[in-house]
Amino acid sequence: MIRKLTRTHKLQNTSKTANNQPTDQPTKAMTTTNEKMQLTKEDFTRIASDYCGNPRYYLPIYLAPEAIARKLGAVKYRGKQYGAGWVFQTYNLQSECDAINAFFNA
Repeated sequence: MIRKLTRTHKLQNTSKTANNQPTDQPTKAMTTTNEKMQLTKEDFTRIASDYCGNPRYYLPIYLAPEAIARKLGAVKYRGKQYGAGWVFQTYNLQSECDAINAFFNA
């Protein structure tokens, strides 16, 4: 499944079925019907390291509200390649996932 962000920053699913028809199924993180939202490492995108070589990860803005992202030390993504989102600088991505999930599931 290939995901890409359109100009309006909505998720567009570009995977195709056996008939070569595009599907519009939501991703695992987007399903919120009576189940708690769970972010995983796959929801983050690895982007270029900072000038000191520290790893950075991009998270789309619709997966984490500003209040939660800022509390966890995220900064706004200002590039144009991925659209609106947050950048986390971390060596332990699983701890970031757990912290965001703790806010959502509290």
